[in-house]
Amino acid sequence: MWSAAARIGAQAVQFGITAVLARLLLPAEFGLVEMYAVFTGFAIVFVDLGLAAAIVQRKELEERHLSSAFWLNLAGGATVAGIIVALAPAIAAFYGQPRLLLLTTVAAANFVIGAPGIVQSALLKRDLKFKRLAVVEGAATAVSGAVGISAAVAGAGVWSLVLLTLSSTAVRSLVLWFSTAWRPRWLIDRAAVRDLWKFSGNLLGFMSINYWAANADNLLIGRFIGVGELGIYARAYNTMLLPLNQISGVTSSVMFPALSGIQDDRERVKGAYLRAVRLVALVAFPALVGLIVVARPFILTAYGPHWLSAVPLLRALCVAGLVQSILMTSNWLYQSQGRTDWMFRWGMVLSVSTVVAFVVGVHWGALGVTIAYAAVTVASAYPGIAIPGRLIDMTFTDVALTIYKSLVAATTMGAIVFVAGRAVPHDWPAGLELLLLIAVGIVSYAASLRLLRANGYRDLVALRRDTRG
Repeated sequence: MWSAAARIGAQAVQFGITAVLARLLLPAEFGLVEMYAVFTGFAIVFVDLGLAAAIVQRKELEERHLSSAFWLNLAGGATVAGIIVALAPAIAAFYGQPRLLLLTTVAAANFVIGAPGIVQSALLKRDLKFKRLAVVEGAATAVSGAVGISAAVAGAGVWSLVLLTLSSTAVRSLVLWFSTAWRPRWLIDRAAVRDLWKFSGNLLGFMSINYWAANADNLLIGRFIGVGELGIYARAYNTMLLPLNQISGVTSSVMFPALSGIQDDRERVKGAYLRAVRLVALVAFPALVGLIVVARPFILTAYGPHWLSAVPLLRALCVAGLVQSILMTSNWLYQSQGRTDWMFRWGMVLSVSTVVAFVVGVHWGALGVTIAYAAVTVASAYPGIAIPGRLIDMTFTDVALTIYKSLVAATTMGAIVFVAGRAVPHDWPAGLELLLLIAVGIVSYAASLRLLRANGYRDLVALRRDTRG
């Protein structure tokens, strides 16, 4: 519950910040940030080296593991920052955007600033100290939002987005440092590094390949279509991710350490996993189906009329999001069972398929890329669940039977909201239309769940009762 409160609160505030910035800045300025973020985001993978997840998953943990991981993360942050600075001219030349030279150079400071908090964050997750993590995220979101909006109002333009990210990272690291009593010793133990690397090596490989597959769309759109189109696409994609980030952020931070703690009891892991997936579907499906139906009034209300071309992109992306919301949970199984080697192999297959689809889709612009992404995601649904399911004797059918009532209820809700939207007068303000349709959606979804007697609804009620008790 603390994880949920922190995530939902932070996402709500971040959405408000983004909505304000979207009205103060141009799509092209968001596009510039997305251009260098493709490369800096990949570099983040190597700062962590997968060691944080290894700390959470490992049964027996000693001081030598923690200190070794801390100094490696610190060295990795400094090294990656230096590489990004060196590559800044090439990144600017690749896109044909000279402004990216200085933007990328300054953004590289994130790696040095963020590295000291990695082990502290992993320790809090390992011990399920989500209340403290909630404080960390709340502080980082509040301070960075104030900095970013103030800079935008002052006329800083694209630099307000850079300052927002830098201030968020700085506050997060600072608060994390004082949130745990642990402090590193001056040692790097090779045997301890090898212990952690057995898990983190394959995870790092998966994260590296998966990253480029997930960001090939931004790379191709930025290079071959243009900065403005990239800004529109990124806004649609990030909007689709709003519900996914809240749900996956809450569940992943809790389920990975929780399932790691019972990893030897497969039947118990299976039961816990299926129950969690039911809750994911219960929340994700109506949010994504709802976005498909109310995409136009949502974009108009949240970002303004100059973002209206994001509407068809958002609708197609939400179709992919329905499948992705369930597929993301498969990582809990790979990691908690210590089979990141399986995760790496499946990631290679999926990544190649995704990149090929993007290369084909880019010929039809951003919408072509979006449809390609949706097609690959839907096609990967069966193997994406069936493969990790073998680790705990779980089938694709087990998962399908667990979530189908939530899908039926969400689809029914979507149909009702669509009909209601057609009845709304054309001269109504977009904000008023959105509020009405959200109210209709909430009532119709709740009614559908009760009629279907969905297990996910009963699980949520039980969870609330257990929390209060």
